[in-house]
Amino acid sequence: MTVYNEILNQIQTLSITDQNRLFQELKKRFDNLDDDFTSQDLDESESEWQNYLKGSDHGKSLQSLELELFGGEIE
Repeated sequence: MTVYNEILNQIQTLSITDQNRLFQELKKRFDNLDDDFTSQDLDESESEWQNYLKGSDHGKSLQSLELELFGGEIE
């Protein structure tokens, strides 16, 4: 959290014009994040979420996720 606070303090020292410029640049970057997901990805995600809510999908175990993401258990 220290880095976040340092960056926030630096931003607050900028002029309002530069803060706005920075905001617009960051907004552009975040607005483009949705472009990485296809409508099929979103449909599958919604379907999986609904299955989880109904109780027909209990998710994955922690061990299964660790194996999938990291290749083994995290200690």
